[in-house]
Amino acid sequence: MPAIAAGTVSVMLPSINDAFNNGSNGIWIKSVATAAGLGMMVGAPASGFAIDRLGRRRVLLTAAAVFGAVGCSITLMTQLWQIIIARFFIGIASGAMGVGIAAVIGDMFRGRHQGRWLGLNAGVATFFVLVLSPVVGAMSDLGWRYGFAVYALAIPVLLAVAKGIPNAAPRWGTAAPRAQIFTSPRSIPWRAIILAVFMGTLSMGTALYWPFRLREVGIETGRDIALYGLPNILLSGAAALGYGVFRRYMSITSMFVVGACLSAMGLIAMGLASKPAMVGLGLMVEGLAIGMMTPNLTAFALSVGIPAQRGQTVGLVKGALYGSPFLTQFILEPVSRYGGASAALWTIAAMAIAIALAISLGALGSAARGEDAADL
Repeated sequence: MPAIAAGTVSVMLPSINDAFNNGSNGIWIKSVATAAGLGMMVGAPASGFAIDRLGRRRVLLTAAAVFGAVGCSITLMTQLWQIIIARFFIGIASGAMGVGIAAVIGDMFRGRHQGRWLGLNAGVATFFVLVLSPVVGAMSDLGWRYGFAVYALAIPVLLAVAKGIPNAAPRWGTAAPRAQIFTSPRSIPWRAIILAVFMGTLSMGTALYWPFRLREVGIETGRDIALYGLPNILLSGAAALGYGVFRRYMSITSMFVVGACLSAMGLIAMGLASKPAMVGLGLMVEGLAIGMMTPNLTAFALSVGIPAQRGQTVGLVKGALYGSPFLTQFILEPVSRYGGASAALWTIAAMAIAIALAISLGALGSAARGEDAADL
């Protein structure tokens, strides 16, 4: 469900822009996408503590119900501000589901097995978006509101959670340690949070600009934009599925450095492109990078927290990840307004280069090195 919230809205934006753009509200059009990120930024940390205290299933059930009900209600809305508010609440629910799923994986698995399941979770979600994106794009071509019917998929997810996820946490069949809150600012995983802010813009903020970059080079319809984005989603999913294999040969720090360099290459190529095929090539490279780094960030977050704070640690990191596009749009949107979508993509590429340099210089500290050593 978080993948649907974050991954399908990009192909709806051109149709929403056509329906509501008055020439001066471009940032509010983008806020349809980023409001969900703001909601995730609120919902992920809050749900992290709730998950540790109340259990996984209760929080996941509530989140899935809110996601489906609010998402489907957008098909009845008529004002842009209504859509933005609804997307905010969708974001809260999505953040809770993302944290809950990560906490369950953290409870059940360690080391390479954990990496394999983190990759599987990210990969399956990505391939789900791969299938849905052209459908949502075609539905949006019929009218902007029709694409939001995709949120009805929360119904089978709700049933699956009710049947398949126990409420006990963590580790099935054992007593759960009492949830503990962070007792001082020093106990908060600041490095992981800062990294997540940059990662959020790389993985989700890019989707605010590449559809408009494709429009700049001649691709107009939502369906065609979605089709050009399919290789990006495909490679992202394949890389995520292969995360467990990558981790046999690469450390957490190496995964971030390689992924950030690939992301920068893809973003620069998109910005320089004069033809749709070149934008598509850049999207493919960027998709490979995001597929490598997304499960890697979750693995890093799990490595820096104790079991009694697992939900809170992952919640804070996920909140920073999801909220990043909302925060950075206030920098990127003026850049896009004056330099076009290509300038915004180049700015994000600069962020990717900064990530690679900082991590190469040891910015993640001993936590990542300790996790790497434990996995060897």
